[in-house]
Amino acid sequence: MTDDEYKDFMEGMEAFIKKLCEDPETAKLFEEMERKQHYWVLNGHTPVPCKSPLMWSYWFERATEDGSRIVARDQVGNHVCSTVFLGLNHRHFGEGPPILFETMVFTPGKDSEPAGRCCTWEEAEAMHAEHLGQLRRRQNN
Repeated sequence: MTDDEYKDFMEGMEAFIKKLCEDPETAKLFEEMERKQHYWVLNGHTPVPCKSPLMWSYWFERATEDGSRIVARDQVGNHVCSTVFLGLNHRHFGEGPPILFETMVFTPGKDSEPAGRCCTWEEAEAMHAEHLGQLRRRQNN
């Protein structure tokens, strides 16, 4: 999604949400949902907070379809190393920046192996490269 497309999308969704929230019960529901979870979208590779669960879900579906949530995906033998933008803050306890990216290793017939989580696209690229290197070393031994 280009910067202009992102801007148009966000403006359109904000107008849509504003219209929905003219109903006091709907407005109260949105306020409650926003307090419970921190939603994030990507503008390029930069995570941006998203106040509306509805706006987030629409963005998330589009980003999943077009692949813009994928930081990297590589196969080593029968293992797949995948790093993605989660879109939800996974820092459930304590202080610090939002944890928004995750690397997982998938092997057919086995449970997936969570490899790690981090906060930025750049950290996610480095984490992916580290785990990919570990997979390659295991494959060569």
